Amino acid sequence: MLSIAHRWFAFARGTRFAKVHKRNTKPGQHGAMALRKKQSDYGNQLFAKQKLKFYYGDLTEKQFKSIFAKASNIKGNTSQILIELLERRLDAIV
Repeated sequence: MLSIAHRWFAFARGTRFAKVHKRNTKPGQHGAMALRKKQSDYGNQLFAKQKLKFYYGDLTEKQFKSIFAKASNIKGNTSQILIELLERRLDAIV
């Protein structure tokens, strides 16, 4: 068992205790054989949409679509208006 000071020194040097860099391989014994692929544009958009949906009260897809439709009909920056409409919901306030 390493002492706290020794672990900190090992972290500062960048040894195996350092969690600074994410490896580009899958976990496990054979992970180095297959590199992680970059996420596609669709994957990035889906992740951003899911993040918004869960942040503003675990919305259903139907609710999110209707709010997005309202935001796209209003003149101005759609993304900014979408966030404003999501902030106005009562379940987001409480």
